[in-house]
Parts: sequence; C-alpha cells; structure tokens
Amino acid sequence: MNRYRLCLLAVLMVVQLIAPSVPAQQKQVDVGAFTKEIMVLNFEGDEEHLVMWMPYEFFLAAGTSADAASRESIERELGFFKSYITFFIMGNKDKPDGTELYATEAEMRNRAFLKLGDGTEIKPLGTVPPKVAAIVAYMKTYLAQQGGTDRENMHIIVFPATTAQGKPIIDVGRKDVLNLQLKADAKFRAVSFTWRTPFDALTAVADCPRCKAGVSAKWTYCAYCGQKLTH
Repeated sequence: MNRYRLCLLAVLMVVQLIAPSVPAQQKQVDVGAFTKEIMVLNFEGDEEHLVMWMPYEFFLAAGTSADAASRESIERELGFFKSYITFFIMGNKDKPDGTELYATEAEMRNRAFLKLGDGTEIKPLGTVPPKVAAIVAYMKTYLAQQGGTDRENMHIIVFPATTAQGKPIIDVGRKDVLNLQLKADAKFRAVSFTWRTPFDALTAVADCPRCKAGVSAKWTYCAYCGQKLTH
C-alpha cells in the first residue's frame, strides 16, 4: 500500500477514535487534495526521503462532516495539536547488495530542525507531552501493524508551534512558509523541505480576473498571465 496512504489512514484512525460516527462521504474538505499539499517525496541518487506535515487543520478536515457536533468533538479532543508541528518522516538508502538502509528515529531526530526566515533553528521536542505521546504512539502502532520495514521506519517527529519568544512558527491562515531541514550525517545527505500556506484545500479563491484560470491561494500573481491577484 502507498506509504502516504498509510500515513493518511493512521490519522483517520485517530479521528475515528474521537468521532467514530463521521461518514467518510460527507467530508466538507477534499482530503485527497489536502494530502497533496502536505506531502513531499525527495529522491537524490540512491536516497529517498518521505515527509508528511500533519497540521492540526488536517486532523480537523479528516474528521469534519456537516455534523457540527463532530467538529466540536474533534476540536475538544485534538485541539492541543495546535501547539505542535508534527511530521511523518522516513529516510532510506539503496545498498549495493539490493537491500535498503533506513534512518532510525534517533538519527532522524538528530538531523531534523525547522529553519525560520531569520536563520533561527528550532529543534524537535525532546520530551513530548502525554496527550501528544499517546496519539503518536497509536499512529506508530497502526503503521507498524501494516507490516514492512518501511512502515516500521516511518517516524513521527514533533516540534513546538511557537518560538521561545512565543511567536508562531507558521501561520496557516496567511501566506507563510514552513521549512524543515535534515542535516547530513554519516549515512545521508542534507535535504530540505518547504511548504507554503494558506492551504488551497481550505481556501476559496476566485479565478484570475484576466485569464479566468484557476489560481492558488499561495500565489501573488497568476502563473498563466501574470495578473496581480488580490486575495
């Protein structure tokens, strides 16, 4: 099964624990389109890195239906995720003998940091709060139960959502950037991942006023005709 699909299913399993009555066909947000915005796959030579940023808004979208009670339930039970930036992350390398070498959780944690616009580096949390740890443990158990070395080596890394000064690291409600970097080590090269907001899956944006093409909420200018956008 596709690795990204497994990550998505792990999130959905958590949501079902909170709001088990939510029918999948009634989702208000296109979860598939949302998934494309948060997942990144990087191939370089014999190395592969897979990362999925799991913003709180994705948990909410995965379980929200027309039933307002479902949304309230998820917000009540998973609202604490707003205080964290969470990633599914995996790194592997093809060896000459045809086998694969995977990065351990400790290795991935030592490599990972968020780089802010001013150059500040934010490291992963060394100690994860109990509620977060419980959800992370459940998702890791679900992935491992699917079988396969790649599933067992899909790690979940958690960062704080604010700087030491209390400033949000990423504001998903406006045009902003989140940058995750993995330092080089004895096994892997350095690699960088970038996400831009707001999420198109959550934002209604009018077509370009000049060429009428569909545009992204992330754009300042239309990529097709160059028209300045006002959203």
